Amino acid sequence: MSVEASQSSSMPPKCEVVSIADIIVDKDFMMRDAIDKKTVEAYKENLVAIIESSPIVVFETPNGLMLVDGFHRLAAARQLNWEQITVQKYQG
Repeated sequence: MSVEASQSSSMPPKCEVVSIADIIVDKDFMMRDAIDKKTVEAYKENLVAIIESSPIVVFETPNGLMLVDGFHRLAAARQLNWEQITVQKYQG
């Protein structure tokens, strides 16, 4: 399914659990200038529920899983020493 087709449908891609080590973070994809430490700290307090309702978004590329949404959530998971995280994965 193409990105356009998956985005135009009413259903987002199925969620799956991936290794955090496999996620590539490219700051060129960040909407903000930097990670806000207060936001990360707030997310850490209830990260399981936050990820359940709003998983991070990655694109599967030839280079690996590219993070496009969820920079603060991923930072919180890393600080909590999570090894895996739930993602919505698009082909890209």
